[in-house]
Amino acid sequence: MSHKSKPVPGHEGVFVRNATNADGDALRKLVFGVLEEHGLQPDPCGTDADLGNLEAAYAKGCMNVLEAGGVVIGSAALLPHDAGTMELRKLYLAEPWRGRGLGKFLIEHALAQAHARGARRVVLETAAALENANRLYARFGFRPSTHAPATPRADRAMELDLPPAVPSCQGRAGELSA
Repeated sequence: MSHKSKPVPGHEGVFVRNATNADGDALRKLVFGVLEEHGLQPDPCGTDADLGNLEAAYAKGCMNVLEAGGVVIGSAALLPHDAGTMELRKLYLAEPWRGRGLGKFLIEHALAQAHARGARRVVLETAAALENANRLYARFGFRPSTHAPATPRADRAMELDLPPAVPSCQGRAGELSA
């Protein structure tokens, strides 16, 4: 995975980059903190086991982090789900950074990466307790899915059909290059 950071447009001092195993502790702190803030249980041996070895867990997808001042403040990940579908996972943003458009950036960035990987649909699992995240998903056009969530703490599944790819002469959108 590349370690190269790119500035987040419109957010001075905030950068996005591919996560590495060195981010594991910071990501566990972020994810577990947000979950606990919303009354949800972290599951380090199950649902959140991917945070133990990010590079292996996301070798076929991607995990991005947002950083400010060298501190991880947000995350978003994608994993192949089935043919033409990617799963949006681990979308989290530290409380002091919410309400600034960074959640929107994380989703836009993830959707661009999914599109670049040929996905025609993005799915996710969420919990009703994550009200702000669920409103954001709805604003992006995610709709309830007929599939039951597989994640124990999730009580809803959502999906979004992506528009067809537009041919381009440039690199793949959303890719962080080495």
